[in-house]
Amino acid sequence: MKSLKHFSAFALCSIILLSGCFLKSVHPLVTSKDAVILDGLEGVWENKDQRWTFMKDPSSIPTMDINGPNFMGEISFETDSNTTIFSDNKIYLVMLEDLQGAKADTTLFVGYVGKFNNHYFLDLSLLGAGLENDDLRNAHLFPVHSFSRISLNEWDLNIQFFKDTWIKDLILNNRVRIKHERIPAQLDDTEEDILITASTEELQTFVSKYSSDERAFRTLIELNRSKNEL
Repeated sequence: MKSLKHFSAFALCSIILLSGCFLKSVHPLVTSKDAVILDGLEGVWENKDQRWTFMKDPSSIPTMDINGPNFMGEISFETDSNTTIFSDNKIYLVMLEDLQGAKADTTLFVGYVGKFNNHYFLDLSLLGAGLENDDLRNAHLFPVHSFSRISLNEWDLNIQFFKDTWIKDLILNNRVRIKHERIPAQLDDTEEDILITASTEELQTFVSKYSSDERAFRTLIELNRSKNEL
């Protein structure tokens, strides 16, 4: 039986899922029925700033201490009780570590991979665990999804997130129609972010249309397979 101490880094989560520059959606782009297994994705990928770990078997999760500035409690992953998360053999547990600080800042996500218009996309949502029984705190964590285009070979993984400012510009200039809400930017009440509220089917149509448009994506995150696999 393995356990994982999770210091849930909500500062990092905010950067990726709640702040600007990343496309955010209420509904998933990829559901279990649409998901595929991407051969070779499981494992550890890193550069000097980030480490991404993709896991499919909870029994493979080692016992480890993960340090982050925003401690949100301890979470244990027990093989026998993980049927809710891992009974779907297409789901990934994704661990993202920000390596730029003195200690790794770590967040856990649930991930699905889908293929649209000959491109693979990763759908991430924050793993809703590690919050103990704090109902008030849980009530303030609104679940959202982020999407990124991914490609890999044996030694390299490339990740490109959709760019929030790009879709915002299209919407404000009436160049695209997709269901959305305007919400106050986290750090500036004078600015607005875009939260996509379109259905999964609409999202898949949208992503398929713009999957090859480089203007729709942020700068490429280039990762190499770690020599120190789990």
